[in-house]
Amino acid sequence: MIIFKTFWRIMKRYWWIVALYVVILTSISILNLRSNSNQTTFTDEKPEITIVDKTTHQPLTNNFLNYLSQTAELVKLDESQITDALFYQRTSLVVFLPENLETQILSGQKITLDYRTSGNYSAELAKNLISRYFELQKSEINLLHTQNPSHQQINSLINSINQKLAISPEVHLTTNNVTNLRKISGYFNAASYTIMAIILYITCLINATFNKTEIKKRTLVSSLHLKKYNLYLLFANSIFSFLFSSLFSSHLLVTLFSAALFSPLSSFYTCQTLYSSPFAVSH
Repeated sequence: MIIFKTFWRIMKRYWWIVALYVVILTSISILNLRSNSNQTTFTDEKPEITIVDKTTHQPLTNNFLNYLSQTAELVKLDESQITDALFYQRTSLVVFLPENLETQILSGQKITLDYRTSGNYSAELAKNLISRYFELQKSEINLLHTQNPSHQQINSLINSINQKLAISPEVHLTTNNVTNLRKISGYFNAASYTIMAIILYITCLINATFNKTEIKKRTLVSSLHLKKYNLYLLFANSIFSFLFSSLFSSHLLVTLFSAALFSPLSSFYTCQTLYSSPFAVSH
């Protein structure tokens, strides 16, 4: 057991180096953890739409154009510029409005427009916005039971459509309130490397002392078998790595995440770290 006791005597001798290294790496780990608080924000972006308008600008058509101007960024282009604009994604969707659009709307039939798209997400969003408008408009027109509504009926129809379009869902991002479990995951992602680095540095420092020429010569001529000598060293290194991992993890978890210390996720990560820490000294 003399090798085992000598290991701890050397540890006691170099305690200030051990403490300094632990403080430096622990501080870096905590700073990294606090700086990487994943904030998630939501920004409502409008798709870019180009309109090729051939309509006669009657009331229902004008209301549709107003809707597009409110829900999308309108990009004015000549027809000769459309292909290049789509390629370079200056616009996401080109909508071709036919001359008889108002007649199609009043007939209550499904509106099918011609599109040219860039194929990106904004183009699909724009198509969904247009589809939403025409589906709502169709259901409102079917309630009139006539294909020749009066001016008053058309105004009432437009008001009804706009009122329903004005109703929009509220977006609440719960991920802004980062839970303790999520913090613990981030902690162990960084702390595992810190623990391994400290264990490797300290055990290598101590084992290097055992490998000095004068000590190595005494070991070779001693009655202690070399295999037993290495087992004592491995045993001492393993105990140190296990004790350090458990104390390091429990101290920081109590300090930073006391509310979730005994959660299943925290227990799993702690056990995983304790299990893998002895392997850091086995190479």
